Amino acid sequence: MPNLLATEQPHNSCKPSGWHGYDDHWLEDPTRDRPLSHRWRMPQLELAKALSLPKMKTKTLTEVLHLVSADIIMSARMHPGRRVSYSRSDAFYKARRQYTPAGYNLKNVTTAIDLLEKLGYIVDHDRRPPGRRGTQSSFLPNPSLAMLLLPAVHEPPKAEIIMKDADGNVVPYEDSGRVHDKREIVRKVNEVLASAEIVLDAEGVVADGPWLRKGDYVMYPALKSLYRVFNGGWRLGGRFYGGWWQGVKSEDRKFFLLDGEKTKEVDYSQIHPRIIYAEAGIDLVGDAYDIPGYDRNLCKAAFNILVNAACYLSALGALTRDMNGDRRGAEALIEAIKARHSDVAKYFHSSAGVRLQGLDSRMAEIVLTEMTVKRGIPVLPVHDSFIVPESHRETLVRLMKDAFEKVVGKTGNRDKIVKSSVGNTSVKSSAYSDTDYKRPARAGAPRPSSPLAATSNRETDPSSAADLPVAGTVASSPNVPVVLDAVMPSEPTKPVRRTPAPDFLRRARDEAIAEWQARTNRHSC
Repeated sequence: MPNLLATEQPHNSCKPSGWHGYDDHWLEDPTRDRPLSHRWRMPQLELAKALSLPKMKTKTLTEVLHLVSADIIMSARMHPGRRVSYSRSDAFYKARRQYTPAGYNLKNVTTAIDLLEKLGYIVDHDRRPPGRRGTQSSFLPNPSLAMLLLPAVHEPPKAEIIMKDADGNVVPYEDSGRVHDKREIVRKVNEVLASAEIVLDAEGVVADGPWLRKGDYVMYPALKSLYRVFNGGWRLGGRFYGGWWQGVKSEDRKFFLLDGEKTKEVDYSQIHPRIIYAEAGIDLVGDAYDIPGYDRNLCKAAFNILVNAACYLSALGALTRDMNGDRRGAEALIEAIKARHSDVAKYFHSSAGVRLQGLDSRMAEIVLTEMTVKRGIPVLPVHDSFIVPESHRETLVRLMKDAFEKVVGKTGNRDKIVKSSVGNTSVKSSAYSDTDYKRPARAGAPRPSSPLAATSNRETDPSSAADLPVAGTVASSPNVPVVLDAVMPSEPTKPVRRTPAPDFLRRARDEAIAEWQARTNRHSC
């Protein structure tokens, strides 16, 4: 039997080099579909009334229908125009049983999706034959769903520890004592973060219901629970994901307040080059990314590509794409990096990236255990950096150095392990102000484009947005539950693929892709 788990990919699975299939990475690439989630919940009675959902045969099927309904509503609201992909393979759901709610299986999920399509809430549904190898099925949520402002809660993942194989597919694992210990650390960290007040006091941040917006950028502050993702083994990967602060732009992260106190973000300095040199028994001298004649950010991206790639040709191809097709330039840069780091050249194109992530995630585990679990200090991890209340910066710096030496070994340049951090500047911000709450646009009207929102190359009938009339009043406060009565069309909405998409969806797609390509061309890491 073919390995469906290893071959089935999200519908538009364009993965830049160095990515390992983490579920959240679709946010960074507007050419990818958003995977169907089961973590959004809405009040069941209000949801059933708003969508005129029929009574299902079983309680479990009703629960799955509500999970899928809530997810596509939130997708339409937060990611307008983004297609949603899901699997019609039984093996896909069986492999994820450890991570999903009871009854979240092939039969119930596809029954829910097919019903929502019949009711008109799903359009342009591209079903893939069951068991087909290759791309997943996908659909576009009816844009009018964004008008249903039902209160929503985003729950933490069922499993704080997630295991994926080398191809990025979620796989089950044995729940051993070691896994239990890792899970307990994550749970205790999450308990501290749940009670912490995390505020982004950056200029230009405004409240939009339960979300924050800065220009076209969307943030959801309710996402405070962390989880860890391992990649093919307990020593590979293991980084902490899930916190909304991880998606905040680097220039804005210095404006975080933790329980009302200004913060510092402290970074490990050149962590993977430093680990590589330490393993080779050599002290790293100077800046690993300083290559004469080349931009530092490009060199940093190229170094990481070389370490992550499985072979030279893979590294060359990835770097050529980063350099806008300049293959000769990529070859020259690779040779320059190898010449600069000839003492550790064996680490290049060796697939060492996930192993190195395993080491830096172990450091993060030690730091969070000492700072947050034992001392109760809220610390926000951003992979190889940490945001901490200003008064605890010195303790954090010392523990980060201790963690590095505990995991990697003693080093002769301990003072170079951690970067100097830049302090915050408190800014008067309109964040969390009711007066700045933006009412959603009416169905069919232009919506603010988002770097997280884009359509696929399929087109939908622009009249589909008008097929779902909505009656009710939009609340001006995100704390007031709103139930809007939806009037169902007499005939199911049928997908039409040859009609151009609504203008606001096309603009959202074009602007998001342009911004993503611009970031790629700048070689940001």
